[in-house]
Amino acid sequence: MRSKAVVIISFATSALAGTPVSIKPHPFFSSWGVLGCKININRVAYWPFQPDCNKPCIKLTASNGNSLHVLHIDKSGGSYDISYDAWNYLSTGVSATVNPTYGGAIQAEYESVSMDNCKDIIKTSDGSLPVMAGNPDPYTLCPPGTWSHDHVSFWNFGSQDCSMGVDEQCTMPPGVGSQAQCPTFGGASKVNCAMRIKNLLTPGAVDVAPAGCPAVAPRTFTA
Repeated sequence: MRSKAVVIISFATSALAGTPVSIKPHPFFSSWGVLGCKININRVAYWPFQPDCNKPCIKLTASNGNSLHVLHIDKSGGSYDISYDAWNYLSTGVSATVNPTYGGAIQAEYESVSMDNCKDIIKTSDGSLPVMAGNPDPYTLCPPGTWSHDHVSFWNFGSQDCSMGVDEQCTMPPGVGSQAQCPTFGGASKVNCAMRIKNLLTPGAVDVAPAGCPAVAPRTFTA
């Protein structure tokens, strides 16, 4: 059963050039276990299907001509969503840190492109996709030879927002069903407020911080 699922994830989700979609903003999340502290969380995509194993990089072009690349790291509940800052840029041409706005869905076209276009989104020194050691879905769900399987690194974090864990790389022993081995035993359960990501909040959004960590302050917006 696993091999059939892998084929679907790897090859059935590649988009044709210029696929039209309606896009909304979305806070950072990754059921794939991708770590927010080791990527640019302002350039992330959440599509109605699992990330493509070979081309998780997506090019977006809005109807107004604004264009950017985002990294597909999670499956949405049925909508086409991206990071709020990316949504703001497509809508206005500037970052939400400069001119934060808010509204409904915007019209754009997308296509799956080479990961070379998303290499600046990933912050690891070797360009590998950083995932939680305990949730290595890109490695286990994607077959050998695909980009996501062959370019993944495992880290001792217990939460995708990096509020729990130790900033250290782990190793994955060869063999099916292997578990990543990390230097610090129990490190994934340690509170790490210093590395917790800070989302750009949309209007009305409230940051829910883990115990002991400060919440992100609300922001003001123009309509």
